[in-house]
Amino acid sequence: MSTSLKDQYEASQKAARGCGEVLFYARIWAENILADPEWTSKSTPFDLPPRFFRPDANRADQHEHDRRPSRHWLDRLIWDPQEDEYPTAVSKVLARKSEKAREECRKDFIHFLAMLDQPRDPP
Repeated sequence: MSTSLKDQYEASQKAARGCGEVLFYARIWAENILADPEWTSKSTPFDLPPRFFRPDANRADQHEHDRRPSRHWLDRLIWDPQEDEYPTAVSKVLARKSEKAREECRKDFIHFLAMLDQPRDPP
């Protein structure tokens, strides 16, 4: 192992230990790669669940009150990837999931009430 490669290896181990990460080193063969999805700041390789995004993420004027002017999907996340640690992100997603469930329940209840107000045909 070259000195620079050894230095890089030791630096990555030190950084991983410092933030509680676990590193695995192994060879990866081309035939073992099933897909190589491309993630960019403008697009994801698949749609993310709605609970990952802020409730106001689809509003047309959203960028006017956002702290960041960008319209990228990263800026619409319910958590801040630059600031929030994993447990914080998970708790925000779970809270948003509960909020979405309440919203759906409220919509169903309003629909049910509207159906009760409909005139019925006599038997």
